[in-house]
Amino acid sequence: MTLEEMEAAFEAAIDRPINSELHDFDGFVRLSAMGNRNFKDIIGAAEHDQVWLSINVDWLASVATIDDINYLVDCGIHYDADYDSLYMFV
Repeated sequence: MTLEEMEAAFEAAIDRPINSELHDFDGFVRLSAMGNRNFKDIIGAAEHDQVWLSINVDWLASVATIDDINYLVDCGIHYDADYDSLYMFV
């Protein structure tokens, strides 16, 4: 999918019921299973209530499915189009 399609998928995922039994670690495991190998420095930046993940969003868009996006949102991982980055609230 393209970045625009991925952004739309993240937006659509927010509007559906969330599986609240999943946690942030489950999202990290899913990213690893999808092929991400950047776990040395997974947190790229932080503010008082958010952290941005150092995940290459071009890579993510090339490998992610709608189910992957839904799963990541269930884990509390979202897409920030302003920064072209994944983020989480802490």
